Amino acid sequence: MAVERVLLAEPRGFCAGVEMAIKALTWMTRIFEGPVYCYHEIVHNEWVVRAFERVGVVFVNDVTEVPEGAPVMLSAHGSAPEVVEGATNRA
Repeated sequence: MAVERVLLAEPRGFCAGVEMAIKALTWMTRIFEGPVYCYHEIVHNEWVVRAFERVGVVFVNDVTEVPEGAPVMLSAHGSAPEVVEGATNRA
């Protein structure tokens, strides 16, 4: 089956969950000094992730990589209860 025509919706943008995650991480970069840590990439968008890296966000694959007392945000995709507990214990 061949695709004869593709229609793109306008305007296109992020879903509400991604918008909220981006706003929350942006807020964190403004109020906390030093690096802000984020467990996994906040969204599946390379440009967004790289933009946050440029302003000092450090993406980690394990909450044990976050220095004790450092601000950490969890991914917009949800986290297992043990990850949430681990992040809370490092605060």
